[in-house]
Amino acid sequence: MSPLHRYSVAKSRWRTAHEAELATLEDQESVTRHLYMRKSSWANLIISLKGFIDFCSSTRVLDIGGGSTSVFLGLRQGKKYVVDPNLDHFFQRYPFARELPEYKDVNFISLPIEEAVFDKAFDVIFSINALDHMANLRAVVSKLDELLAPSGTLVLVVDCYADQLVARIIRFFDVDPPHPHHLVAGDIQRLFTGYGLLKRDDSIYHIIDAVPSGGDARDTSISFD
Repeated sequence: MSPLHRYSVAKSRWRTAHEAELATLEDQESVTRHLYMRKSSWANLIISLKGFIDFCSSTRVLDIGGGSTSVFLGLRQGKKYVVDPNLDHFFQRYPFARELPEYKDVNFISLPIEEAVFDKAFDVIFSINALDHMANLRAVVSKLDELLAPSGTLVLVVDCYADQLVARIIRFFDVDPPHPHHLVAGDIQRLFTGYGLLKRDDSIYHIIDAVPSGGDARDTSISFD
């Protein structure tokens, strides 16, 4: 499969991934415990980004694909938006979540990011372990180009395979339903050529799988598995 075609999947394959994500929500034994654990992780992530990003009350922050327990749980400042197609399902199943303090100042949009419309760009965009769940990666990158302010920061976390052979085997046998894409570091570099990606291996790696951000007019940095 050519690199170009590898970055998009059929709608039926994406629906399989989407259904697998919904099943994960159904299987949660304790949503409140899960929220508490994620809040701790994201608070540590925000702390680790100090010096790279200055959050204030006017900072426009977008999380894409992070769902109901995304980085907003650890971020108390800024104008926060979350875009994820599973959000309606989550709030229908756990309506009490809307009353939690961490949720009250967040704008939730239950759509794929490609379909979301905003009237203003964002200062910071988070995509944490979400890119490999999406249907058409080039469309997602194009949307990020549209939504990220010229001086904005992209925080990108991506699970990458160590080499292309392993990724091809996993892709061929399709044994990972929630993930329609199986990426290596080179894929990320090709998709984000305009961002001047900078590989980083530091404490952020230990908070979550990998943290990216990196370059041109946009201030970005990235780390790979």
